[in-house]
Amino acid sequence: MDPELFSRPAILAPIFLAISYIVYQIFLKPSPVSQLNLPIVGARPGDWFPYTQAQWRNYRDFRAAALEADRLSRAANPENPHQAVLFPVLGGTPNLIYLPRSEIKFVIDQPDPVGVDMHGQVVDTMQLDYILSDPHLVRDPIWSTHHKMVATTLTSQIPNLVPDLADETAWLFKHLWELDPGQSKDVLVFDTLRRVISGTTNRVTVGLPLCRDEEFQHVSVSHASLVATTGQVMSWIWKPFKPLVALVTAMPLKRISHRFCELLRPEVKRRLAEYDAHQAALEKKSSSGAVRNDFLQWTINQAKTVGSPYLLSPETLAGRIALLNFSGIHTTAFAVTHALLDLVYSPNREQIIAELREEIESCLDKYGEPRWKKASLNAMHKLDSLLRESGRLNSIVNIGLPRKVSAPEGLLTPHSKIRIPKGTSIAVPAYAVFRDPETYPSPDEFKPFRFAEQRADSSEENSTRARAGKAFPSTSAEYLVFGHGKTACPGRFFVANELMLVMAHIVLHYDLGPGKGQTSRPENKWYGMNVLPDLGASIRVTRREKTSFS
Repeated sequence: MDPELFSRPAILAPIFLAISYIVYQIFLKPSPVSQLNLPIVGARPGDWFPYTQAQWRNYRDFRAAALEADRLSRAANPENPHQAVLFPVLGGTPNLIYLPRSEIKFVIDQPDPVGVDMHGQVVDTMQLDYILSDPHLVRDPIWSTHHKMVATTLTSQIPNLVPDLADETAWLFKHLWELDPGQSKDVLVFDTLRRVISGTTNRVTVGLPLCRDEEFQHVSVSHASLVATTGQVMSWIWKPFKPLVALVTAMPLKRISHRFCELLRPEVKRRLAEYDAHQAALEKKSSSGAVRNDFLQWTINQAKTVGSPYLLSPETLAGRIALLNFSGIHTTAFAVTHALLDLVYSPNREQIIAELREEIESCLDKYGEPRWKKASLNAMHKLDSLLRESGRLNSIVNIGLPRKVSAPEGLLTPHSKIRIPKGTSIAVPAYAVFRDPETYPSPDEFKPFRFAEQRADSSEENSTRARAGKAFPSTSAEYLVFGHGKTACPGRFFVANELMLVMAHIVLHYDLGPGKGQTSRPENKWYGMNVLPDLGASIRVTRREKTSFS
């Protein structure tokens, strides 16, 4: 190649213009919210590119950045203790406006999706338009009906599903830990619990026997993991390059999605045939046998009612199950891993476990056969409190109520007094509230029965409604683990029961201790605004003598 080629103006000029354009777009282009002149969390005096430099600082230490954002919102403007701030985080949401705590109610009161759009924010954050084989699965009207089914049908069926979940939990631990009474071994916490959560979730999504198929289990776990990691990688890519980069980056996810569909296809065909046979029997007024009760069956029933060939296709049905599995496996496995690590590495472990066992056994006795039922789980306030407290300390939700402004005229905030333009993303404090000593005394301490004690307070000031508000799946401005308001996580009641079953089974059937060489709880790992448990953390488990509770 001629070495003088790149010195020719006809070649050099387009290269210079292209580089200049990219530098302008990434570093110099005014943002949609630049005219608001908000303080930038993480910016320092003398920064050449304050927003970009703050992105790196906030990514490296999000905990400090979250606390600084809360401090800035109160102190940056002496005339307004409700200051909104710009919160840049590498790989996070661009131009994110962080509203003060005083505007949490304002955010949840906005009509969704015409005022703010939570679902659109999630799609953008997870990069679902780029990474899914069929992006239509997360668009209306499919997503709305999917969301409604989780909020209504799944929640209403919890009493019928608890015995199945208990059965699956017992089967999974028996096969994963393989211990006889008195035997001990060290186990990887996350590795075990991710497979347990996958198994129990699939018992509800696709039922027996497919939920116990080893390859289906592996594919389900891999799919859930790849959705998260692929979306995270794509969030780092400059938007004009995303479609091209996704062709390569999303390839493993699309391959595993295809395999998921292949494994589910025979079951879908069987269910469709069963549905037709059942309807034919009803028309003849003859017996047609029991109808399955799981998410796959509900989606088939819905698709048949609508009569949509797209909804009835195996690819669409499998895609809906896969997305539900992602939301049901990924964060739930993190949550139960955190809870078990908090329990095992608590300095008062033995006392806590003794109190939990006493409560669990008492509740199982009180409500009779079948022992594992929704009523008995609802009465386990100490176990519920442990899960809520662990969620407070380790929540993956460290910015609260992320939304995209969709109102054409934007939003005028009542306290920070700014008009946020359409298309801008907003959020409110979560991590800073979880660690606020005025809200949670001794906020950095794991106090497993913190909320159980509050529920036990029967004073006149502590109403029945206030006590119920301290249950694990309950939401509030001070507890945004599941969001809050009309768009709070629709599956949180199912998740709460699932986690309680898993933790109750472990506490009843195993003695627990630190893993070999461990003296303190393995530290969480931070990746930008996301916090994960140590995925290599281990504990020591010893199978107790057989109990009467199975």
